[in-house]
Amino acid sequence: MRAKTHLLAIVLLTIVACNNNHVQHQPVADVPKALEDNNNSYKLISKRSTGDLVENLYSELISKNKNLEQLEAGLDTLSQSRVDSTDPFNQFNQKVLSYYNAADQHINHIADSLLRDKIRNLVESYLAKYVATTAKHNELLKTINAKNVKLSDLHTVLKIVKTLPQIERYQKENLPGTLSLEGYIKKQDEAIKKEDQMMDQ
Repeated sequence: MRAKTHLLAIVLLTIVACNNNHVQHQPVADVPKALEDNNNSYKLISKRSTGDLVENLYSELISKNKNLEQLEAGLDTLSQSRVDSTDPFNQFNQKVLSYYNAADQHINHIADSLLRDKIRNLVESYLAKYVATTAKHNELLKTINAKNVKLSDLHTVLKIVKTLPQIERYQKENLPGTLSLEGYIKKQDEAIKKEDQMMDQ
């Protein structure tokens, strides 16, 4: 009777262990597409070593979150409007500086050194006035560039902060059991034992 009880207990423990292992391997519902094991597109990307799970997970969040969607639309609009806002001065400034560069090249061809120095000083005085006149423009451009860097940094941080909970949940809910690893180690031990035995024969 005691033997039957022990046998029944062993069978029950085996069933429970198998069930637990099965649960550990069973993917939980609502796994992001980028993390699904059967996501063929992600497998293809991974094989090419160009996959970016942060971007993929964040893109999925955008499609499910109106606030994020509106934010991204606003950032896109802001990025596009930058060209419209800065191009007028940039193109103007490029033309003016191009003129002064060309003038300097012409001055270099003046053979008379006294005349060359005189006209160079004249041109430099005009250039200095222009630089002073456009000082505010250039400072504003520096501010725009600095804020673009800050926006880019914050955008990167936002993507990470928003996707960290997703990967954490995936870790907790989809961590495989250790049974297969332990089973393989046992097979390794058996193979090692057999090899050792063969050495003694």
